[in-house]
Amino acid sequence: MATRYPSPRSAEPSEHAKTTYEQKVSGTRQEDYSGRRKFYLEYLQTTENLKSFAADEYTYALEREKQELSWLFAAQPTEEDDELEALKEKQFAILNSLREEPPLTRPQPSAQPTLDHVDPFGFTEFASLSPIFTPTPLLAVAESAEYESETDSSRTPSPSPPSTPPLSSCNASTTASSIYWQVPDSVRDEEERLRRERTPSPSPPSTPAKSSTTPSIYWQTPSSVKEEEVRLRAERQAEQQEEFHRKAEEIRRRNQEKKLKASSDWVDPTDTPFAPSDDESSRYTSSTSTSTTSSSFNSPAMPPPVSLEPFLIAPKSEEDLIRLFIFHDQQWTRIESYKALQWSDFPWPVLNFIGPRSERELTMPAISEYILSAFDWKTDKARSKERLREHIRKWHPDRFEARFLSRVPDGKGERDRVRAGAGLVVRHLTELLGQFNDLKTR
Repeated sequence: MATRYPSPRSAEPSEHAKTTYEQKVSGTRQEDYSGRRKFYLEYLQTTENLKSFAADEYTYALEREKQELSWLFAAQPTEEDDELEALKEKQFAILNSLREEPPLTRPQPSAQPTLDHVDPFGFTEFASLSPIFTPTPLLAVAESAEYESETDSSRTPSPSPPSTPPLSSCNASTTASSIYWQVPDSVRDEEERLRRERTPSPSPPSTPAKSSTTPSIYWQTPSSVKEEEVRLRAERQAEQQEEFHRKAEEIRRRNQEKKLKASSDWVDPTDTPFAPSDDESSRYTSSTSTSTTSSSFNSPAMPPPVSLEPFLIAPKSEEDLIRLFIFHDQQWTRIESYKALQWSDFPWPVLNFIGPRSERELTMPAISEYILSAFDWKTDKARSKERLREHIRKWHPDRFEARFLSRVPDGKGERDRVRAGAGLVVRHLTELLGQFNDLKTR
């Protein structure tokens, strides 16, 4: 659509404004300069407004013309559209040429006998369509035709020789019988073999039927990454517990061997001329009872209170260390079921069965000694670092306060005391993790 530009009649408003101004001026007196000036200013304002309106209308007309041109160019067919139209025309031409071709004539086989209204399987019609395929009568049809020809031999005359064209009055059995006797033996054997191959063999009864349903899930994946981490952490803790138990059994076995060897080699000091003094004999007896008591624990649980006296400050042997670590790991599980907790219930990371008495005993050397005593530094440095990270996770303020601190009674400052102790433990463990690679062999 063409753009409609402003017509010359658009100048009529300016002429009308001028006429109005002249009429107003003529109606005033000559001495009224203020009134004439006012009318003149109004006339100037009106003409300026008309000019701006005409400029805006002209600009709008130009923009409209540009938009129509862009629409016109966009509506023109592109090269791709031309190629598509050419391809369509080419395909239509091919279809028209195929329609105009004359229909193909059906070739007739030269030396093929015709079986009108005899073939019950439609082989004759198929043979008429294809010059390559030659229908061969099935063995069952040929045998039935032979049987009918033998039964009717007493009533009907013998069939005409092959050189004589078949009569129109010949029945189907006579024609099929004549064709059957013209088939050589090799062709009949091949027909028999093909017929056996076409016959579907029944499946053996032992063969199970294929199930239409397939298992939809062969293995289950964890619902989230967090569950996988929890599972791996539980496996690591189980392996660690198993290793602690194995070490404890090994240490217990060695102690028993040493005790048996010492009992076999022991001689009563009273039988020797160099009998020790009373103080030495009493010290020897107390040390023997101590070693016997320390090696008599068969369970990794908390030892009885009577046997805790030698371990109030620190464990005395490697077996005691293993027992302490097992006890602490089991204590974390026990306090999960406690309804009320106090300072002595928590497995504080110090080498002491009864734990620290106050926050002052939770020092950096004590905690680092506890962490580094679990494994051999030279061979199991990576496992020691993993154990350190596990303790940081256990004592983390968010986890610790959510699981345990809420069950500590708030009276007498017990909760603040436990909170301060856990904060010291986390601080020392974090510092130890930062200095882990710089630590030397104990």
